Amino acid sequence: MRYYYCGLIIYFLLSWHTSQAQEIFQKGYIITLRGDTINGLVAAGKWKRNPKTVSFKKLLQEQSKSFDPLSIQRFYVGDRLYVGAVVQRSTNSGSDANKISPEVEYQKDTVFLQVMIEGNKNLYHLNDEDGRDHFFITDDEGNYQALIYKFYYFDDDGEQKLLANDQYRRQLIRYFSGCPPLSKVILKTKYKTTDLLELFNKYFRCDEGADKSYIQEQDISWIYPGLIIGFSHTKLIFKSDHPYFDHLSKADFKPSYNITAGIQADLIFPTNKRLWSINNELMYYAFNAKGTLSRYVNEEQYKNIYSTFDFRYLKLNTLLKYKIEAHKGYFFLNGGFSNAVAFEKTNNKLVEEMDFYGLTFTETKAMDRIRRYEQAYVIGLGGNVGQVSVEARFEKGNGISKYIALQSKTTKYHLLLRYQFKKKK
Repeated sequence: MRYYYCGLIIYFLLSWHTSQAQEIFQKGYIITLRGDTINGLVAAGKWKRNPKTVSFKKLLQEQSKSFDPLSIQRFYVGDRLYVGAVVQRSTNSGSDANKISPEVEYQKDTVFLQVMIEGNKNLYHLNDEDGRDHFFITDDEGNYQALIYKFYYFDDDGEQKLLANDQYRRQLIRYFSGCPPLSKVILKTKYKTTDLLELFNKYFRCDEGADKSYIQEQDISWIYPGLIIGFSHTKLIFKSDHPYFDHLSKADFKPSYNITAGIQADLIFPTNKRLWSINNELMYYAFNAKGTLSRYVNEEQYKNIYSTFDFRYLKLNTLLKYKIEAHKGYFFLNGGFSNAVAFEKTNNKLVEEMDFYGLTFTETKAMDRIRRYEQAYVIGLGGNVGQVSVEARFEKGNGISKYIALQSKTTKYHLLLRYQFKKKK
């Protein structure tokens, strides 16, 4: 049942985000054909492929207007800059290996190119409708030139070999002729965003006086390490119809209050303005539960059973987080699963009994079969400002009983303070 509820929460987050993703407007701007910059709201989709049109409005309550690459010069949204362009793009490049000629075929197209680098050296990216990547540089007149790369088959005495037309390397050697040491680097540069961005950044380090008015951050996942400390409230619950377990199922276990702490590593996804992340946490957690069952007849005949459980755990939490941006930070929702292993445990039962023979004390185990490995579902809600966040979290686990006839649940509430270090790529 715990997986069912957690699954519902994650499904709700994913469904809500998907339904909203196509019409989420974020702060941005457009630059008109006359060169005027108009600030407002831009509809930002997932855009794994470059958009063919973009919707824009000045105010949230206004009706949006759609623009194609010939209607505006540029637009900016979600940390990405796009420029409207007319290009000659290849139609059989990249991984299209079903050709026997190294020649590249071109077609004229009107597109929004993503600006990767702009300055005295420029790099632009297009992911087309077929999912193929195209990269462009500009000549001295500002015309777009496609970097050429194509796979093709070559018939070598009846044996087909896969070869590559990697003319883009020769193009880049000419492009960066002012920095000869880059030639060796270019020969190892692959036709992909990360390699090309790294190459351009090396050029700017080579020519310190070079203009670099815009550089797109590499679109990769970010890892945020951090520290966590907080308080936990744990309630241990037993349920059973068997009288053998009455000392547990009918006892009143008081809540346990403890300190919890740990470390985290958040993997921030690069898409959708980095609103989604996977959070991994390694936590120390403990609870101390004491329950009492009393059966009183009179002062000379009564029985008290004291059950004590003191557990220490190492927990691995894996959570899916979604951020909701606010003025100076963001709110967030998360949900996922926890897996905990007990490395220290106390499991005692003390029976205090008064009868006609006098007062006796007997100490044994409260349970003979203890579960050391606990699973739980987790949901949380919190807020963040800068590198500090606060979270209220609910967790429900399958407890410590391994008996079929004795159900055990742990209900936990956490108040956590988190400090995140600077991002690492």
